[in-house]
Amino acid sequence: MKKLPIDTINNRLFFLQELRSGKYKKGTIKSDESGNPVIESKEDDNGYCACAIMAHMFGQNGNKVSLSKAVKALGITNAKCQYIQREINDTPLGFPEIADRIENEIFSDVL
Repeated sequence: MKKLPIDTINNRLFFLQELRSGKYKKGTIKSDESGNPVIESKEDDNGYCACAIMAHMFGQNGNKVSLSKAVKALGITNAKCQYIQREINDTPLGFPEIADRIENEIFSDVL
């Protein structure tokens, strides 16, 4: 089993807690094959996806949000972030169930 820094483990636990908190409304935006959001109209841009929550929590870089900084804070690869977006977030699941899948499929190396 891989040993991660305690900060990374705490970041993962906090991210899962936030997904389960009920604070965030899930958006309707889906992703393309690369995991990039496909916005078809202004109305699509309401709510969040799991990666957006991740970026807002851990990707603050001055006035900008950096997904790569968030990915690093959680100790995952860009490919795993894209998997979260395409295969877990882009489903009818709510955020508590998305958190369960991320915990079991992505964070299972440590948590």
